[in-house]
Amino acid sequence: NKQKSDVWVGQPFAGVEFNLFRWMRVGLSAGYRFAFFVGEEFKGVDSNDLSAPYGALTFKFGFSWGNE
Repeated sequence: NKQKSDVWVGQPFAGVEFNLFRWMRVGLSAGYRFAFFVGEEFKGVDSNDLSAPYGALTFKFGFSWGNE
């Protein structure tokens, strides 16, 4: 008897990215993670436990973007 382990997740977000140097970009983003249809095999866990705000800080290095 095989159980399905399903959780559906949607993560809308917004972000900005800045050129710190010609060879480096820094990005900031934030959003909210919505969890739906948490399977019954996750006993004691519901969608409210998995839904939460989140943020990200990213660094990009290189000369591959734009005209030099």
